[in-house]
Amino acid sequence: MISILLVDDDPALLEACRLYLEDTGEYAVDTSLSATEALIRLQQKSYDVIIADYEMPDMNALQFLSIFRRCDPFTPFIVFTGRGREEVVIQALEGGADYYLQKGEDPKTQFEALRDRIAGAVARRKSENAHVRKDRLLAAIAECTRILLMEKEVNQAIQQVLDIIGPATNQDRIYIFQAHTDPKTHELLVSQRFEWTNKGVDSQLDNPDLQNMPFQIVAPYSYDLLHRGKMVSGLVKNHPESEREILAAQGIISILLVPIIVDRKFWGFIGFDNCRTEYEWNKGEKETLLTLANSIGSAIARASVEDDLRKTNEYLENLITNASGPIIVWDPELHITRVNRACEILTGCPAHDLIGKDLSVIFHQQDQERWACLMKSAFNGERWDMVDIPVRHRDGSVKYILWNSSPIYSTAGGPLVATIALGLDITEKLRLEEEKDAAIKQIKVNFAQQAVLNDGIRNPLAVI
Repeated sequence: MISILLVDDDPALLEACRLYLEDTGEYAVDTSLSATEALIRLQQKSYDVIIADYEMPDMNALQFLSIFRRCDPFTPFIVFTGRGREEVVIQALEGGADYYLQKGEDPKTQFEALRDRIAGAVARRKSENAHVRKDRLLAAIAECTRILLMEKEVNQAIQQVLDIIGPATNQDRIYIFQAHTDPKTHELLVSQRFEWTNKGVDSQLDNPDLQNMPFQIVAPYSYDLLHRGKMVSGLVKNHPESEREILAAQGIISILLVPIIVDRKFWGFIGFDNCRTEYEWNKGEKETLLTLANSIGSAIARASVEDDLRKTNEYLENLITNASGPIIVWDPELHITRVNRACEILTGCPAHDLIGKDLSVIFHQQDQERWACLMKSAFNGERWDMVDIPVRHRDGSVKYILWNSSPIYSTAGGPLVATIALGLDITEKLRLEEEKDAAIKQIKVNFAQQAVLNDGIRNPLAVI
């Protein structure tokens, strides 16, 4: 149904025109006796068509049109008057009026002509608006896609997206709900996570009723469609009664819900509320907003992967940093790229003094030929298995270390990018073994000396 605001200072004409138009069943007509009253009404409600008499006591139709066009350049405006001067017609059309219609003596004829002008203006404006909305929506989607790809913090990116897509769609409230499971009952719940609201529209972000909602119970119709990857669209008055109450309580007249899918699973949905008009989404708009929902889903999935990767990296970082044994990482050119705390203690050098240096600053090369063979094997991706390579401390002392190494490749079958080696300090073990060997040797000497002494005691003549 087309909504019309009819403005004229003649009450009888207003009523006659209203009755004629509403009798067709195509129009809903509100009336105002002055342009000032009409401007106040327009702040509270939008209309599909404005019809105004030229001569009114507070301001004429051209003055009214000039003020109205500052805030609304699109709604059709028809000047309907008894004055037919050519300069007035030109001024009206140049000022943004869609039609200038002169009143006649036969009311039926003039009302029929007015109805034709209304139909023509609405059809033309709908066509123009559709193209404008399409271009505006596509431009907004392109910017939203760029933000979702470039912004590292996904929550900030999503809020920016809502701030852009809100004005582009000319809706009153846009929001995102996330689905999650009750840890105790395993029931599927939904909670509002993000929101954008138009001026004068109440935010629902802090509404406790929209947190931890048992979705399947509260909105079974929407749940069934969204969970199957389908959109929910239409006028609230046509929704199932079970969902109409909660939507109407938020002042929603028309609604569009688009599922957000992450890793082929229902993650939640993005919703578009119109609280002013019975807005009906066309097929192209729905498909475009489905593309947006898919982009949001991809951004959420990517952020989840990056978060898992960050946690894994933190775990590995802590593992390497706090490992009790020395760890060294070097690139194919044998330049040190990473050492852990245990390696710093082993060498007596802080990490920043070692990073970028050749491996020779750490490893004590007693045998150049063996060293070359070991480096070649590491370069070829071969693993070291308990290979003993001494390490030189900054104070000149030498530690004896057994090393295990592993090659690191960029991808499966890709080039070698680094080698990581984990060492086991056996210096103390070797010292103890040397002391043990020395003790055994001394015991043997002592036994030999004791044997000679005992033999001398038993055979004193042999000694003489």
